Amino acid sequence: MHKKIIPVLVIAVVLIVVSLQFFKKEVPTVFHGTAEMEQINISAEAAGIVKEIKVAEGQIIDKDAIIAVIDSPESEIRSQQAELGMQSASNEMERVNIGAREEELAAQKAAVKQMKAQADAAVVALKQGEVALKQAEINTATALETYNHKDKLYRDALALFKDGSISKQDLDTAELGMITARNVYETAKANIEGAKAQLDILRAQQESYKQQLEAANQKLLMLTNGAVNTAKTAAELGIKQAETNYELSKLSLSKTEIRSGIRGVVGSVNYSIGEYVLPGSAVATVANTDNLWVKIFVPEGLLPQLKLNQEVAVHSDFIKENIKGKIVNISNSAEYTPMNIITKDDRERLVYSVKIQIMDNTDNIKAGMLLDVQLK
Repeated sequence: MHKKIIPVLVIAVVLIVVSLQFFKKEVPTVFHGTAEMEQINISAEAAGIVKEIKVAEGQIIDKDAIIAVIDSPESEIRSQQAELGMQSASNEMERVNIGAREEELAAQKAAVKQMKAQADAAVVALKQGEVALKQAEINTATALETYNHKDKLYRDALALFKDGSISKQDLDTAELGMITARNVYETAKANIEGAKAQLDILRAQQESYKQQLEAANQKLLMLTNGAVNTAKTAAELGIKQAETNYELSKLSLSKTEIRSGIRGVVGSVNYSIGEYVLPGSAVATVANTDNLWVKIFVPEGLLPQLKLNQEVAVHSDFIKENIKGKIVNISNSAEYTPMNIITKDDRERLVYSVKIQIMDNTDNIKAGMLLDVQLK
């Protein structure tokens, strides 16, 4: 009788072990996500009417590629004036030893008066530019507060949606409000940069008019006193001023060509030929193909096996080649946390976001493409 009991016990133990192995929860090693790209706004540095659009949506462009050309007659006129100023300063140097006539004195006094009026106007314009910058900073602060509020409403709606308390439409409405507020905030930040760029131009113009006024006064003094040394000083100052104006005009003219600061894919062209743009306006949006990543969410139990800069395998159903990825960020906080963590099963519901940088095949991967990440 005892001999029959022993085999039965052995079979029971084996069945228990097999059952435990069968019901044991295995931690997955393949996770899914969508490819994402960094989006860069290519902004105008000068005001004017769009004369040419050099790119199209979806086009791959290199760094420094021309996105659009701004028609700025003011910049062209300044360049022509600067060239004439260079020639005039050179001619003046040749005339330093010629005595002044009454007509020259009258003309120079008129030039001094005109230069002073321009210098005074430049001071007023600079103050207006400072006011515009201050207003842009206030608008940005207001936009940030609105965005933070909308972002909180969206996160609260997301939690309510997961609990089944609100509909998908309500969630989409909250998300749209958050995205709209974020876009307004990004535009406000761009306007600050545009106001700063405009303020730099106004400061340069003020300095330019100040130097021109000084040069005009020196020339008037030279004509009045007839001193050779004063004449040479004024002529040299005039040449230096003409050279400064010429470089400033070239800088202003170069800003009529809006260039991309990165290599990438044109996501959107935001202006059309004939439209007027202001400094800081986002003329186009370019996706940075050199900064491509996929974000996945892993369970808490897998975190000890993950390290920064760890290489992982990335796969796509539409790309035959192997894709190499690298872990560049591991979230410090959990997401989708249960309201009350009581049991071990509740803890297993915690997930952490992991950002995977795509290291190769970036030309074949598009934003929004589904990717599989093999962690082990």
